[in-house]
Amino acid sequence: MEHDILLKPGGKKIIINKAITFISKPQNMILTVLGIILSVTTIAPIVSIMLDTVTIHPGSIDAHLSGRVSGYTLYNWIDLFTGSLSRENILKPLGNTLMLAVFTCLGSILYGGSFAYLVTRTNLKFKRYLSAIFIFPYIMPQWTLAVVWQNMFKSNAVTGGSDGLLTSLFNITMPVWWCRGLFPCAIVLALHYAPFAYILIGGILKNMDANLEEAATILDTPKWKIFGRVTLPMVSPAILSTILLVFGSAVGSYPVPHYLNLTTLSTKYVSMNVNRVGEASILAVIMMLMGFIILMVNQLNTGGRKSYTTVTGKSGQISRVNIGRIGKYAAAIILILLTTFTSIYPIISFAMETFLPNPGDYSFLTSGNLTSLTLKWWTTS
Repeated sequence: MEHDILLKPGGKKIIINKAITFISKPQNMILTVLGIILSVTTIAPIVSIMLDTVTIHPGSIDAHLSGRVSGYTLYNWIDLFTGSLSRENILKPLGNTLMLAVFTCLGSILYGGSFAYLVTRTNLKFKRYLSAIFIFPYIMPQWTLAVVWQNMFKSNAVTGGSDGLLTSLFNITMPVWWCRGLFPCAIVLALHYAPFAYILIGGILKNMDANLEEAATILDTPKWKIFGRVTLPMVSPAILSTILLVFGSAVGSYPVPHYLNLTTLSTKYVSMNVNRVGEASILAVIMMLMGFIILMVNQLNTGGRKSYTTVTGKSGQISRVNIGRIGKYAAAIILILLTTFTSIYPIISFAMETFLPNPGDYSFLTSGNLTSLTLKWWTTS
């Protein structure tokens, strides 16, 4: 009967029959439902934000420029890119956002990738502890490291307000570029997203086929060339995936630039979303476009898989690089100090804040008057 329907003339019956056959399979039905849900939840917000960029909002700048209280207009686009405030509203935030995303990617890959290599490919000591503690910065909200950085390095002479811990204890005043702006934002976000690089790159380094490097070693290939020609190409998909995740997250990051005083697209979006709603939506479109571009670049670069042929060697466990009797302890101590500052100290710092009369003000340390510590934040509601 089914074949009779297929043989009958008329495209509608054939299409209906194929649709019924397709839906009758459970896996196809699940994929169809998920495809519809994902399409709606993805496309609908994009369409809504795009319409918002040309919609007139009562009380906003587009209503003032157009002289109307409803309808559609291109004044939002014109004013944002050509108005007197275009540099402050789009050019400066866009430049800061791109630099922040690039530096965050570089920092997270260098720090997380180096850590992954030391843990998986060397005779580094205390690997189990370091592997566990390294993940903590990502578990914590990203604004925690920003607040810790602020409370550690701020000073009345440079940033205004109360002195931070470093100034109060040692009378050391850091320059303004260290206390706020692009540099601290990039450092904080790089520390926060470095676990991405560690997990992705470390997974490939740990499970990489030993034949490849073993064959190159037997052929008397220098270690630096093995790393550049074999190891690095093998981990390049993980590096590109890390760039995708970190770049997109850094572009949309709001808490860190907010606390450390850097104007980005996300912070400008929040500040403009009161009386320049349409222009703020344009900033959201730009951020989505940046994420789409980096996604396409990632797809193009990871679309083709490189193949290798081993001309000698046999399967075995990947050999570990010997960094020396002193080096394995020295590197471990350095990493323990770094992870202590990024993972353990934030917890201690926030615990200390609960006993300060004015959270973030460490000026009482200068006089040595510890009696000013209080329990009011614990006992009052």
